Amino acid sequence: MRGEPTQLQDFVFGLTLPQPGGYMTDALDVPPVTTAGLDGFYILGTDDTSLARPGTEFAARLGVEPRMAPGGHMALLNHPEDIAAALLELL
Repeated sequence: MRGEPTQLQDFVFGLTLPQPGGYMTDALDVPPVTTAGLDGFYILGTDDTSLARPGTEFAARLGVEPRMAPGGHMALLNHPEDIAAALLELL
């Protein structure tokens, strides 16, 4: 949450839980979302520096191209309007 007040960053960090590292390195053992008969999307923050690998790789694991939106990893919290706009553009 670069650019946000330290107090807000600390608050959000205190609410998060560690994510198992295997998600970043292991094979994805679920069928691609596109096989469920639903459109799959991956919204990637243009300033996301929190991922262990490029976000484009995670989108590719799902068989989709990422849709870029302003913000970082927590853009849903500090750029909700931009994320909502990105979602609406995908419909």
